[in-house]
Amino acid sequence: ADERLIEAVAAYQQCLELNPTLGDARVELAILLTRLDRQPEAEQELQTAITHDPALARAHRILGRVHYREARYDEAVEAYQRAIDSNPDFGRAWGDLGQAEIRRGNLAAAADAYRQASTTDPTNADFRDGLGFVLFKLRDYDAAATELEGAIRQNPLHARSHFNLGNTYLRMGKREEGQQLLERYREL
Repeated sequence: ADERLIEAVAAYQQCLELNPTLGDARVELAILLTRLDRQPEAEQELQTAITHDPALARAHRILGRVHYREARYDEAVEAYQRAIDSNPDFGRAWGDLGQAEIRRGNLAAAADAYRQASTTDPTNADFRDGLGFVLFKLRDYDAAATELEGAIRQNPLHARSHFNLGNTYLRMGKREEGQQLLERYREL
């Protein structure tokens, strides 16, 4: 598999030699580089793409993911925010922002980001699961259960939502329902 990734990297590099301003090609190259665990090169490609097109939301989001993987959460939040500034309806950037805010311990901001992610893409169970998880951490168990139940309705095979809802039900005193959901989680 690495051999094919290396070939794809070479192809994108050749493409960019012909036209260095192709931001989307640079983003794709950066994604390939991250898959090869070549984070510094990926970061450089993304910075170059952003230099050519500061409004390239996807480049900011992928840069945020590079920072997140390196536990540089403050920088990740900044990159996700720039992606959102460029495209306020970018659900994945909102979701990633929520995840990074959790890592920074800013649960209120994480909840806000996941709410916005769910608004921009109401069909994405991951966003409702993220919001449910944050609400659980904030000890708002009723609201957490509502979000997690919604995530499972959207995607009945969403394992993490079963786990999170099972734990939420246990905290709410719904022992039998919680245990059933945790068993379903193990099955998934």
